[in-house]
Amino acid sequence: MGTLIHMQRRHTVILVSLLVSRLVVAAAAPSPALDQPAAPLSELRPQPSAKPVKGVLDGVAAGLLPNTGMDCTRAFQAAMEVTRLHPGCTLRLRAGDYHFWRQHAAQREHYQSNTDAVVPKSYALLLDGQQGTVIDGCGATFFFHGPMTAAGLDHCTNITIRRLNITTPRLFTSQGTVVEKGEDWVVLEIDRNRFPYVIENGKLQTVVEGAKSRVWGRMEYDTVDGRFSHGDGSGISRAEELVPGRIKVWGTRGVARTGNILVLRHHERTHAGVFILGSKGVTLEDVEVWGTAGLGILAQHSRDLTFRRANVRPQPGTDLVCGPKDDGFHFSGCAGHIEMDSCIVAGTADDPVNIHGTCLPVTDQSGPATIRARFGHGQSIGQSLWGKPGDAISVIERETLLPVQTNTVKSFSMAGPKTVEIVFTSPLLQATSQAHGLENLSDTPSVLIRKCSFSNGRARGILCSTPGKVLIENNSFIIHGAAILIPGDANGWFESGAVSDVTIRSNVFDNCLVAESQFSDGVIAIWPELHRHVPGHPFHRNIRIENNTFRVFDRPILYASSVDGLTFTGNTIVRTDAFKPWHRNPYAITLKHCLNVEVRHNQVRGELLDSRVHCEQTPADQVHLGDAEPFAIGGL
Repeated sequence: MGTLIHMQRRHTVILVSLLVSRLVVAAAAPSPALDQPAAPLSELRPQPSAKPVKGVLDGVAAGLLPNTGMDCTRAFQAAMEVTRLHPGCTLRLRAGDYHFWRQHAAQREHYQSNTDAVVPKSYALLLDGQQGTVIDGCGATFFFHGPMTAAGLDHCTNITIRRLNITTPRLFTSQGTVVEKGEDWVVLEIDRNRFPYVIENGKLQTVVEGAKSRVWGRMEYDTVDGRFSHGDGSGISRAEELVPGRIKVWGTRGVARTGNILVLRHHERTHAGVFILGSKGVTLEDVEVWGTAGLGILAQHSRDLTFRRANVRPQPGTDLVCGPKDDGFHFSGCAGHIEMDSCIVAGTADDPVNIHGTCLPVTDQSGPATIRARFGHGQSIGQSLWGKPGDAISVIERETLLPVQTNTVKSFSMAGPKTVEIVFTSPLLQATSQAHGLENLSDTPSVLIRKCSFSNGRARGILCSTPGKVLIENNSFIIHGAAILIPGDANGWFESGAVSDVTIRSNVFDNCLVAESQFSDGVIAIWPELHRHVPGHPFHRNIRIENNTFRVFDRPILYASSVDGLTFTGNTIVRTDAFKPWHRNPYAITLKHCLNVEVRHNQVRGELLDSRVHCEQTPADQVHLGDAEPFAIGGL
């Protein structure tokens, strides 16, 4: 105890001296220009000699002092080395703010899935090959300056991160209030201190840590309804500053009303907030992600992941309507079991949850048991863990997404970030060509998502593509497009995975489908991207939608394409007048190329705008309606 008190006193003296020096320098320095990078005046000194006591490494003893405003990157790197050398120990921080700058960040040649292929990636905090480490933030907040990943886990086992907040002083989105509007222009009030910008030759450029970025998209937050009402990928064609903090921008056709907030989307999608790679047994609990330079939490080729009260959203208690700039949770090529319990995802500029594999288009067959393939999308390249010996691989037809054969990996190698070569344990049953793709059947997880809240995102809600057992229950959805999308794709995003056991039950879908969003022809949309349907061979199987509550203002409730074994039972549909109906799909339920469908025991409160079950290439004898069912087969 005496040693710890002595160390605390020594750190206090150092801290006071540094703060006085910082104030003197700051008083003498001119205010930085908007396009100059912000940088720390000093950094915390690492204490690599610190040792865990009874399995706990005290943050202060390791030189990790909160609320200094100094760069603590190297001090954390030293602390991470201590935890690596002492498997199973806990790093316990003091509550407060910790700042990280890119100058000393760890760097790795990582390619993060569904993220721009900018390498190397920078990490404020990196756990590399650690086992049993616990990081207890005790309510600490990590501020990362500039594009980087706040926390990375690389080939770790049994890691827990708890009671930690992650954000950045300058978000990678901006927002302003509409104070005037015309047909193709609006006047925005923008807080220049929080959202710095410059206008050069009529072009609006936002500024993040000294780096300029064009505005390429926008989202409109309706302050009356309290949710995003519109979002698109169009930028701003021209801008003019009327007075500081008030700008007139053109190219904003469709803005609904003054008083609404426009979220300006800018910057590349470069870094997830948390990145989990090649790891297993990872738990995040009581973690808040408020700002990122890309996806919120990304797990890639990892297994057995648990998230309890892990939230991706704008910082509570602020007027921010958007924080993390892209997806909330993203799982690519994962295995084992994924569990999300009591999580909140809100205000994201893309899907709250996406779970999928990656389909590799075949380029050629170079031998009886050897295939060369490529990563089809520019944001999916470089996945060196896509395959390993022993993995079961399905060869599929890219047009139909149907399997033609299965084989086992003998060896997997990368020929650069875009191409791979796979040698199988036995000769292929038939010749492969560019008409085929490869799916990894071994890296597919089971999923449990329960008691979570998904609201005010721009796109859809949960996207799920995995043959593992999936249970989505007791969640609430207030979503821009489809609340749940079950896709499948071998030609666009190349996000693979035919589902075989999905239960969606006891959820509340609250006035979703408020505006156009891709693949959103129903509150629940089952929509694999098939270029050619094969009669009698649906893509997805065994999807049960049971005992949910749908609050709907428009017609579409369920859109299902290419499913064998679909039940829609015990659901309650409540008609509301929350929004004006707009959707192009005129049917309550659409069944396209489906088999073995049951629609039974559903209830309706109020008068639905449509109650038809529309069958397209779905035989009538394959659709079974219950007695006194409020839905009836009809429509052309």
